[in-house]
This record gives sequence, C-alpha cells and structure tokens, in this order.
Amino acid sequence: MKYRILACLLVCMNVGFAQQNSASNVDGLKYNFGYIIGYNSSTFRIQRETGFRNPDSLQSISSSGASGFNLGMIANLKVTKTLDLRFTPTLAFTVRELGYKYINQEYNISKQVESTYVDLPLSIKLKSIRLRNVRFFVIGGIKPSIDVTPAKRFDDSALDDLDKKVKLTRYGISWEAGFGFDLYYQYFKMSPELKISRGITNLLLKEENRFSRPLSGLFIQVFQINLCLE
Repeated sequence: MKYRILACLLVCMNVGFAQQNSASNVDGLKYNFGYIIGYNSSTFRIQRETGFRNPDSLQSISSSGASGFNLGMIANLKVTKTLDLRFTPTLAFTVRELGYKYINQEYNISKQVESTYVDLPLSIKLKSIRLRNVRFFVIGGIKPSIDVTPAKRFDDSALDDLDKKVKLTRYGISWEAGFGFDLYYQYFKMSPELKISRGITNLLLKEENRFSRPLSGLFIQVFQINLCLE
C-alpha cells in the first residue's frame, strides 16, 4: 500500500516538472486555504511496568499498525517568501494492535486498539526557492490530539478478563516533522508530503486487567503520506 502511494506521488512530481508555465499565484496571498487527504500507519512505543510480577509467564509485548487515513483542512499564513505558519485540523482514523506473547504459546493474544483523532497541528513550513513549478519544503511543529472514539467511554467492568480492552486517554500531544514538494498547476497547488510524529504524552489509561497491568506507558508513533491541495 505504501509503495503504491509513493509511486503516485512520483508521477505527480514528474507532471509538475514537465509543466513550463503556471498561472497559480497562491504563494502571493497573505492567507490561503486548502484540503488534505492522506494515508497513515500508527504504532505504539511501549514502556513496560518495571515492578510487574509475571504470574502468567508473559515474555513480550509488541505493537503493530494497520492502514488508516486522514481528512483535513489547511489554513496557511505567509510570514515571508520562504516561511509559512500552518494550522491543519485533521480527522485521522487509526488502527493498532498490541501483541502479548507467553511462554505457553496457546496464551498468545492480540488486542486491537482503534482511535479516531481530531488532530490540531500547528506547524512551520520552510520552503526553498521555486524552480519552475516545483518547490521543496520541510515542515515541523506540535500536534495536540483529541480521541473522539465512542468506545473509549464503554464500561467493560462486567466482561471477562480476556475480553477487556486496553484503553487510552482522550488527549495527547505529539511533535511532528516531514518534507515534501509544492507542485504548481494552472489553478491550484498540489503538495505531496511525508511526515512522522511521535507522542510526548503517555496515552495509557491504567486499569487493573491482564492487558493493562504489565504496561506503564503507551506513546503513539505515526507515519503519514499526505496530498495537500491549495
């Protein structure tokens, strides 16, 4: 999936290089707006509970991610010719799995953790000089997030231990950084970008069940491929 998206982005870049003239004047505006559509892959950085006693012979806990997607908006403020301030509120759908491995492999189990985030990134975009209809940029900033998944408020206290979920707090903060290319067309600007983000705040909602007890922290890690239209 990742490689197909990267191939599409390379095709877009080739089209941008091939164009000789562009009437797009979006960079001349003090303010401009746009849209984001993208792909994400999300995992956890795991911290184990140091004082945890291991009655079930738990060997390891790992995290893996599945494909998700992003939908967002862009509000861009031109500060200088090569520096922009960007606010990009985004709805991000993510899926992750926590894998628990035991000495007795019959006990191995995976717990899926789904989240729907409202991300509120505030970023600085540093741009190169425009060459024909292409401009390189790097971007970075801080990203507060709110998890709006209804299941987070589900009371599973009556469920068996094996059926309980790993729960997360609703609010988190991450830093993010990335790079991309601005491609100029006659009526719009298209910007493929790659970004990574790493959580600063611990998202684990500590509970007394067999899946939460061995953990002391869960920190989100996200890889994104976005297509921005302005």
